[in-house]
Amino acid sequence: MIFEGLAFKELKEDEVLFFIRIRGKSSYFSEVYSHRFIDLFESIDQHRCISEYKKDAHIHIDLNAVSRDYLYEEEYNHLTSLSSIEEIIKRCRGLRAISYVEASKLIARCYLFFISFYNASPSLKLVVTGTIDNYVMDLMVRVGKDLGVNFFALTGSLMSPEYHLSTVRGKLTSLGKIDKSSLKAFEEKILSNINNCSTPKIRFIIKGAIYNYLSYHYRFMVRYLFKYKVLGRMEYEYRFAPFLHGFKSIKQLVSLRYLNDAPELFKDKEIKKAYIPLHWYPEATTDYWIESLYHVDYYTSVMNTIDQLQKQGYEVYAKEHPHFILSRESKFYQAIKNKGCNLLSPFICTKKVFDNVDLVVVWNGSTGIEALLYGKETRKVVNSYYGDNLISDIKGNKIVEINKTTMAKKCLEKIYSSSFKT
Repeated sequence: MIFEGLAFKELKEDEVLFFIRIRGKSSYFSEVYSHRFIDLFESIDQHRCISEYKKDAHIHIDLNAVSRDYLYEEEYNHLTSLSSIEEIIKRCRGLRAISYVEASKLIARCYLFFISFYNASPSLKLVVTGTIDNYVMDLMVRVGKDLGVNFFALTGSLMSPEYHLSTVRGKLTSLGKIDKSSLKAFEEKILSNINNCSTPKIRFIIKGAIYNYLSYHYRFMVRYLFKYKVLGRMEYEYRFAPFLHGFKSIKQLVSLRYLNDAPELFKDKEIKKAYIPLHWYPEATTDYWIESLYHVDYYTSVMNTIDQLQKQGYEVYAKEHPHFILSRESKFYQAIKNKGCNLLSPFICTKKVFDNVDLVVVWNGSTGIEALLYGKETRKVVNSYYGDNLISDIKGNKIVEINKTTMAKKCLEKIYSSSFKT
């Protein structure tokens, strides 16, 4: 593979690093990068890793070891030429949950670490990483790119586990030719899943909720209270453990009472109906893939989208993400209901929703491609990694004049041509 003029098979050990997170090298190399991808680096015997966590890390991103938590004016001017402090904070789920003062100090430490590291590593040409989803990764890439380092990222997508998508922060990386037969198989698989009308299995939801609940409280006690509060460690998963959660409180069960508007969907009304599939949140596709800082605030973006659709004469329906049930706070559901939007349970299959609505509105989720393949009118709220220059925006401004199935195929082609076969 050749990327940005770099032949992976020719790179030496001191020219490439592999970013890993708290799960460790073994997990990251198998689940994020894949062994097939790692094998592309033929000239490397020891795959050096960079991580906030000492285990497996050849380069330890140790913010505690940085001597100061403030920037001199020249450093500040350089950092803000790469990104504003406000943008770095707003895009990171951890930083935006704490005080501006503390967030600024963490950013300063992180910036100083990477400036020092890159300047001391002139032979480094490439960092392999997962897609950006926190401020440490964000600054690692911003500072590194400014100093001439290349970044290649892999993450999951609707084509996983067979393929992993290549994108650092939502801009696709073209990797080669398209296999028409494989693409056709994915189209058929997507349509088959829709027509089979599958819904989440209750036993898996209960099992997942129990795991999330126990995991959260373990991480809160061990990572946050002990490692951060007692030991003073600043690693991301230690400092921000209270904000990294799914189902963590029995109070979240109350949210189920809001997901009960299915009868309204099937009523025979003349009024137009629009469907919004809710995103898993927070996650990289809403925090780092969206260009507009307004829409990075996903919950605000949802309320704004509902308002725009209602002004266009639509009755709006939102459906919870099938794998995010019990993970959202009920106050968000209450706000949606107060806005006059109907809330659907994830146990209503997508096919039934498609059959009863006139319009599907998406951000970055795979529902957009599903809707187009099924023949539904589809629009996007913001920039989309697969829909840019194809799918019209929420205002209805036409971008291309092609039928929905052809548009879906072109969206899939963009994803396929930017994916690595695992």
